[in-house]
Amino acid sequence: MNNSNINLLTLRDLIKKLALSRSTIYRKLKPTAKGYDPTFPKPKKIGPGSVRWVLSEVEQWIIQQTSKNYDRDEFEHLHL
Repeated sequence: MNNSNINLLTLRDLIKKLALSRSTIYRKLKPTAKGYDPTFPKPKKIGPGSVRWVLSEVEQWIIQQTSKNYDRDEFEHLHL
């Protein structure tokens, strides 16, 4: 595997890409939080006090989120 092809995102990049707040992202990462999402991409430590997210993992998570089979009851109130 050629590591030079791995694209990394900063937290700021991740916030822009997902249109989520910083606190929402950290809730998705924290197992004891109400909004915890075990499928959410984990940050990779790249140095002291420095983490990044792997772009391909983030994109895969987005695909998973958009392809979920939602229960019809969740959308009944929308009158689609």
